[in-house]
Amino acid sequence: MDSSWRRSYKRVTALSLLLFSIFFLSQKSFALDASFFLLPSDDNFIIYKTEYNKNDWSGFFHSYNTIDTPSSLWKASILDYEKRNILTSDGEYPTPFFYDKLNTIQKEQVSSEDVVLFIRGKNFSFFRNRTVFLGDIINSTPVQIKDSVYIGANDGMLHCFNTQSGLEKFAYIPNHFFKNLKSLSDKNYTHNYFIDGSVSSNENLLVAGYGRGGKGYFALNVQNINELSAGAGETLLKSIFKWEFPKADDSDMGFSFSKAEIGNSYIDKKIVIFGNGYNSINGKATLYILNAENGDLIKKIDTNIGSDNGLFSPAIVDSNGDNKIDFVYAGDLKGNLWKFDLRDQNSSNWKVFNNKPIFETSGKPITSSPEVLRHPLKKGFLLLFGTGRNLNDSDENITQTQSFYAVWDSNVLGFSLGAINNQTGKLLSYDNLYLLKHEIKDDSSSNISYTTKKEIEWGYQDSSKTTFAGWFIELGSKERILKSPIVSGTKVFIESTIPSTKEFFLTELDIYDGSKRDETAISLNGTRKIVTQDGVILPNRIKIASPNTLLTAQKNGTTKIYILNSETLSLEKIVDDLPKNKIFYWKEL
Repeated sequence: MDSSWRRSYKRVTALSLLLFSIFFLSQKSFALDASFFLLPSDDNFIIYKTEYNKNDWSGFFHSYNTIDTPSSLWKASILDYEKRNILTSDGEYPTPFFYDKLNTIQKEQVSSEDVVLFIRGKNFSFFRNRTVFLGDIINSTPVQIKDSVYIGANDGMLHCFNTQSGLEKFAYIPNHFFKNLKSLSDKNYTHNYFIDGSVSSNENLLVAGYGRGGKGYFALNVQNINELSAGAGETLLKSIFKWEFPKADDSDMGFSFSKAEIGNSYIDKKIVIFGNGYNSINGKATLYILNAENGDLIKKIDTNIGSDNGLFSPAIVDSNGDNKIDFVYAGDLKGNLWKFDLRDQNSSNWKVFNNKPIFETSGKPITSSPEVLRHPLKKGFLLLFGTGRNLNDSDENITQTQSFYAVWDSNVLGFSLGAINNQTGKLLSYDNLYLLKHEIKDDSSSNISYTTKKEIEWGYQDSSKTTFAGWFIELGSKERILKSPIVSGTKVFIESTIPSTKEFFLTELDIYDGSKRDETAISLNGTRKIVTQDGVILPNRIKIASPNTLLTAQKNGTTKIYILNSETLSLEKIVDDLPKNKIFYWKEL
């Protein structure tokens, strides 16, 4: 079998592009908060750091070279306000961001040319005072395409910076935010979110969501970005715009927390796929599928599960190697894991597979996308995902026990695992079918611990004996999973966090049965053992406390995981050069 299509392609952009993000999700304690990202360069890795100051809501974007001895490459800079390449649109047609280029409604919304000049970077005594012209960057995640890096900010713009110099090349202001742009100039400015979501890319297409900033997405064609120079011509600038969505109010669209996925389809069009997110008017969990070329809605698939629900980041699967999306998996706030079937040349027939969830966590929210693998022993797929939410400040206080699951999707029509009893692991729709339950064995004297080792007998309903359709492990108090897992070889690495304390946990499990293996990849400060009453045990779970955080990378078929001290930028390697077994992975679309 050709190994080129065995790579993981759900979250392949996050893995093979090495996009790593750490969100300091509590924003209460410090005037200056930071996030770190790891992206590849030609010969090594680049660390990107974002900071924001809550005293004036200014933002900073830094680049550091090499992950062995981090040293500063640049701090992002912005051209004089007259020379900046800033594009906007009316939602349909692009235009340079100058007052005389705006339409009548947009002029009324910004109220004056001075407001436009302020947003471009000119200071006025009667507006809010600034010494930094980049707005705060809180939850937006960057993406690097060739020698440009893109990231959203809460100054109303998606920014594009030169990866060599840090100089801004370009910025885009969505029409969606014109009603709020004037507030940025207010001397008594109260913070607003603007472009605060994830950024995705596929070849020259870039798609960004608003996150907490709003309910929508936009797309840009970044093919000609390198041709831009200071004060670039209008024609070249306009060529970057693709579309904004939605084009009118949509009661199914929530805040766009879902990261978009991009790929080819059975209707011979490239498509953009995302969940409807959180806090929509209708409150259901809905999958959106758009035409990538023009942003037109191709299909909206309603799961009919509400209220106060929402669908989050999808995973896309090409199961037969034809470079077309067959299935989409995504979880919702009610704890349902959905499978959508796109295997039809008529998009009106795209639907929820089996018209019901493939699995139900019994109320534990799924807000990160699953990792989808070919099952290592059986036909069908193995779905790896965690539960937990941190969408607003009150979520920090949630005490519901969260879990990480590995469930078997046999890809059989009419079959669904249904709901689970998380105390016993029993699947409630069946007599003798379970998920194998593992436990965490904490070592209170240190930051290293271990989990249980058990054997699993894979199988579906068998009246004569107990069989298992997967495995799971429950997490500690207030601990939750907000990121997709990382699979390397036969191991899965799970990052979990307690947002209120800024503590992170890394757990290493075997994908076959969820067990802790005798040989583990994790090493902390050179410590690779725990002495217990049962003897010497190698740890497979560690805790990392602030100011330290996790930094994870995959490149050239190997996995590296580091602890980064966010104050000194010193790095400790805890997983090094673990080879990537390609047997179970999907082709990249």
